[in-house]
Amino acid sequence: MTTKYPNSKYTLFDRAKETSDGKTVLPIISVMNEDIDDFYMDVPFVEANMGLKHKIIRDTGMVASTKRTFYKGVTSSKRNKQVVFEDVMLQERRREIDEDEIDTLANPTTKLRQEDEGHARKLGEDVVNAFINGDQDDGSENMNGLLQRLSALNPSGLNNVQSNGYTAGVGTSVLVVEWNTDETGGAYGIYPQAGFGKNAPFGVSIRDKGKEVVGEDDNVTAKFYAYVSQLKAWAGLAVGNNRKIARLCNINPTIGGSKSFEDGGTANLIKLLNNGKFKRNRTRIYVNPTIKTQMEIYGLDKSNVLWSPIEVFGREVIAFQSQIPIRIIDDTILTDSQDVVS
Repeated sequence: MTTKYPNSKYTLFDRAKETSDGKTVLPIISVMNEDIDDFYMDVPFVEANMGLKHKIIRDTGMVASTKRTFYKGVTSSKRNKQVVFEDVMLQERRREIDEDEIDTLANPTTKLRQEDEGHARKLGEDVVNAFINGDQDDGSENMNGLLQRLSALNPSGLNNVQSNGYTAGVGTSVLVVEWNTDETGGAYGIYPQAGFGKNAPFGVSIRDKGKEVVGEDDNVTAKFYAYVSQLKAWAGLAVGNNRKIARLCNINPTIGGSKSFEDGGTANLIKLLNNGKFKRNRTRIYVNPTIKTQMEIYGLDKSNVLWSPIEVFGREVIAFQSQIPIRIIDDTILTDSQDVVS
């Protein structure tokens, strides 16, 4: 089946614009989302324990202990458990470039490397989007993302979804996540068990397929040769304890508006953090540029210790309560057009 591409009408003139002399490839400056690197640095990944699924046994509570007196028995203390299966998703891209676009270059390998780097970056961005917006209701190939898990106010009394009160239109959200793989049960990424993701160590692979015959978009009977590579990312999101993830939703994205983050957001974020079971040193707060702007405006004239710089991975970032780094997610992923959560 022919793969459709928006730039399939690539012309000789387009080729000339991206070369210095008609043959030598110029470097490509990436204008794609740079914030995905921070996200991947935050997330620990482990191997799925059931191939393309990961089985988690959650402790959901225990009966109270017995106040025993002499010569009185003790009933058994049952530990209640919940079995959860988390899915590993496959995200894939395919690079096709006409052989003559490559073979007439002075340094063809540079062009192929640049193309694959761009595809790999977009693949990484799409995986982050799945971590945030993945919806299993759309099919088994979709990840169960954070917004999908936090889609109703205070589910099951967990108090991990709070509203900032804006219901007059679409809004935006703040996400809080403790990334942790230990027995206390935070959130973490998963990749296929060894042997299931063939040639895909840690769930990521870029395979050069060489030249293949491909069909023209507008005429599948017309064939030409193209250099092809296949990029795959196997990844999933696992959550051991739902009180380690949280969402402050229904925030007005309009700066200075009623029920924007400037109007009650700080108080509600404090409430959200205190309702959860977050280890501060492993927790991250994710916002889009809109909310980051509102946070900075709110803290501009305030003399308090809630907003301060700390160093994470050798780089200074703004932290909340001097402990929790604030990370930016592009507004094409964590959008300003989220439906009201009720």
